[in-house]
Amino acid sequence: PLYEKYCADHYADKLCDQGCNNEECGWDGLDCAPDVPEHLAEGTLIVIVLLPPDELLKSSTNFLQKLGSILHATLRFKLDSNGQYMIYPYYGSSSRLKKRSVALGRVPRELEQEIIG
Repeated sequence: PLYEKYCADHYADKLCDQGCNNEECGWDGLDCAPDVPEHLAEGTLIVIVLLPPDELLKSSTNFLQKLGSILHATLRFKLDSNGQYMIYPYYGSSSRLKKRSVALGRVPRELEQEIIG
């Protein structure tokens, strides 16, 4: 839609934009509903994203808006007790990586684990 880029740039910026307050734009990240009590789902959705954490954070607004559109929900990253986003590097399954290396005739000798995402 015409508003897609505009709404992506203003999604969940704590400023209500009525032009983005619709289903297609993810309800402006709930910016237009500050007085509506939250009804948070219980539990945590864990998603493995094949991006390093710093790259995910750079595109976090777009990521949350697009995934929220797919899930028909407004999403946000969970915070730890220090108020930091709970976004961590993913190293994969070490057994899977070892099997792949052995199948290729290589012995893994990395000093540090490779970050997959």
